[in-house]
Amino acid sequence: MEHHHHFEPLEELLEQWCSGLSEVWREFLVHFLLDTVNIFLLLILVMMAVSFLQTYVPFDKMQKKLAGLKSVWGYALALGMGTLSPFCSCTIIPVLIGLLRLGVPVGVCVCFLTSASLLNLGALVTLFSTMSGSFFWIYLVCAVLITLAGPLLFILFRPENGLLVDPDPHHCCGVEGHHHHHHHDLVPQTMKQRLKGAWENTSDMLCRAWLYILLGVAASSAAVAFIPMDVMSGFFSSDHPFTMLLAVIFGAVIHSDIYSVLPVIQLVAPMSLSVSMGFTLGVMAISVPEAILLLRVFKGRYVALYSGLLTALVLAAGFVLALF
Repeated sequence: MEHHHHFEPLEELLEQWCSGLSEVWREFLVHFLLDTVNIFLLLILVMMAVSFLQTYVPFDKMQKKLAGLKSVWGYALALGMGTLSPFCSCTIIPVLIGLLRLGVPVGVCVCFLTSASLLNLGALVTLFSTMSGSFFWIYLVCAVLITLAGPLLFILFRPENGLLVDPDPHHCCGVEGHHHHHHHDLVPQTMKQRLKGAWENTSDMLCRAWLYILLGVAASSAAVAFIPMDVMSGFFSSDHPFTMLLAVIFGAVIHSDIYSVLPVIQLVAPMSLSVSMGFTLGVMAISVPEAILLLRVFKGRYVALYSGLLTALVLAAGFVLALF
């Protein structure tokens, strides 16, 4: 897998530094170190840029505007709000409850929740800058379709009554009235405040994701170094339904972000677009920790319904792509 051409001098230096090791261990270390540098630089640059731009988004005004839109325009604004949202999976819950209390329809609220996961700006910028153009555009189309189809299917089960189980919107993550993303509560006014807020958001992401990023890089580097490429390629390119199912379920189970799984996506994408797309959509759409978090405010049957619908839609997208 050749994707380190931007670091050729560093790659040559690492090759010399690891010259005393066996070929497989040398390949593992070179891939691991280069991918680690690449992804951490990307994370810092993308998160700083995205977080800085988000300080200019009038989110409160958009939230109030959404309360008055109950048609297709409500879904369109919810999709846009989710994409631009600076909220994480923790602080998104009180925002979601706030939208429901403002009278925003359930389907529109679920559209906002799904968009914040599948279409968040940081993930889109990362995929656009690191993956091939076709991968990014296919992901974007699939994510938009899932974001719109999921809520429409969800409201068929009429969850308007009895959806919420926790009346306190500030009860989140098991801590009363506390959110570690406190910088979202303040609206920055000066350039210094905007840059400070962007760095706080970026450093918070680094603190939460660094271990998962290293584990993801180590897994993909080990696969490249220790598993024969023809064996790996044969497994992923077989387009066996079990491979797709495993990729989507594994993606849905793990609690991760685009930065942590980017090395795995880059490894699998050239072998199988459908499997890599199913895995990527599964990672971004839903996770077990997020579902558990939703249980604090939504009744269990609706959390199961929401998670099941997203997983089924991701599987459908993967199987459709496998036909082409």
